[in-house]
Amino acid sequence: MRRQKLTLERHKELGRYFSRLQEEIGDLLCEVSHAEGKTTPTRTLEKIYSLLARLRSQMETVLFRDYPKEGDIRIYFPGDAIDEQSIEIFEQFIQTLDLGDKS
Repeated sequence: MRRQKLTLERHKELGRYFSRLQEEIGDLLCEVSHAEGKTTPTRTLEKIYSLLARLRSQMETVLFRDYPKEGDIRIYFPGDAIDEQSIEIFEQFIQTLDLGDKS
């Protein structure tokens, strides 16, 4: 049975959701660690935060596997520290690479 890949739009929705979720967990982690120190709840939140970061990275891999031309690094890691000009320069550089794309 063939897998049914996520649509590009669904990847965008998940990316926004995971980003907000990680931000919320980060805020909770900060709050709990200040209140409780290095207790079990703090360590558990650290694990959740780390697992969510790993999930976002794995989903980004799936995105680029399924949508190599349409994928965008800002879908799962939107960060606002990268300006548009830097992204355009990077995208132009990527287009010069021979990635062995057979399509």
